Amino acid sequence: MIENISVPMVALSTGPKHHFFGYFDKSPWQIEPDKSTLLLTHETEIYDRMPFPGEKIAVGLIDTSVGREFIRLDETAVWNFQQGAMLQWLPWKEKTIIYNDKIGSELVATIHNIHSGRKHHISRPVAAVSHDGNIALSINFGRLLLVRPDYGYAGAIDPFMSDPCPNEDGIHKIDLKTGNSELLLPLAEIAALGNHGHPPDTFHWVNHLLFNPDDSRFCFLHRYKNSVGTIYTRLLTCNNDGTELHVLISGMASHFDW
Repeated sequence: MIENISVPMVALSTGPKHHFFGYFDKSPWQIEPDKSTLLLTHETEIYDRMPFPGEKIAVGLIDTSVGREFIRLDETAVWNFQQGAMLQWLPWKEKTIIYNDKIGSELVATIHNIHSGRKHHISRPVAAVSHDGNIALSINFGRLLLVRPDYGYAGAIDPFMSDPCPNEDGIHKIDLKTGNSELLLPLAEIAALGNHGHPPDTFHWVNHLLFNPDDSRFCFLHRYKNSVGTIYTRLLTCNNDGTELHVLISGMASHFDW
């Protein structure tokens, strides 16, 4: 017999603007367990349409120990309703956050110490950040905009849009301490793994990257679409240096966790 349990729900933000955090694989709460009163959130006036290119959203937090007021920290034009601006805490420095941003026409990530106000930029937007905050993975959000607009960024450009399976694009690895990045897994290499019978002109992309608990491996979705629009999905995993690449599921996969 399942016992009914009453759990109270309390609103942590207040209007008239709208507040949301992002995807299910991240926590909005400050990492330190004895100080978990700070809640990261986005603030926007829109809720019933996709963002336009250049349309900005506020990033900030709510200190739930004192009230429901939104504390604005910055704004960014690089966001969507599925995952926000990939806003999240970084553990290696107290009160430091990271979120995707834009400088000119280039997508970047901003590392922002909310205590000092100091900010600096990483040359690529982040798709996943390791639990220790030392490395991140980056993908082509312009390519995502072409195939899944709700996961891409409005106005983002895919420089490889004419190539269905480029060898120069894929999953990049970023050292968040130095900002250096490298192409870890080219799309062509990912697509070549296994015998899944796709035509040579099939359009490929990756999405939903996630580190395992000790950051030694990560998993991701490899997706490709045929000429009539049917989308196929494979769930893959590999070491954080790109080695030992394996296919776990082929056909369909969604909403996974370690």
